[in-house]
Amino acid sequence: MGEQPYALNYSPGLRWLLVLAGLGQRRVQISLTPERLEVHTLYFRVTVPIADIAAVGDGSASWLALAGVHTDARGHWVINGSPGPVVTVDVDPPARAHAMGLQVTVRRLALGLADASAFHTEIDALRQKGS
Repeated sequence: MGEQPYALNYSPGLRWLLVLAGLGQRRVQISLTPERLEVHTLYFRVTVPIADIAAVGDGSASWLALAGVHTDARGHWVINGSPGPVVTVDVDPPARAHAMGLQVTVRRLALGLADASAFHTEIDALRQKGS
């Protein structure tokens, strides 16, 4: 099994703004491999080993995180293209990441994915395989 890419779910009304901000589909890469989850944008980059994923769930982003890359400054990061539902990924131990050139900590990722169901299926299978 190789790398499996996943796209953000973009709101039609926000897509153009995100493209201008450097967060269009070509600039956002979310992928799963048997070893890791990788999230790369123009402003944010993290690699999380599958073994360090403590939990995966569903949620919603704060209204403040309408679309883009956001943090609560406590290790929770939202990467989304619309104000819709997100897949949450809890990371333990926390991962080191880079945001706008600064080293930051990731305890939870909230990803607004176009195909959340496929992501859940894949990441659950990878986590079971590793345990």
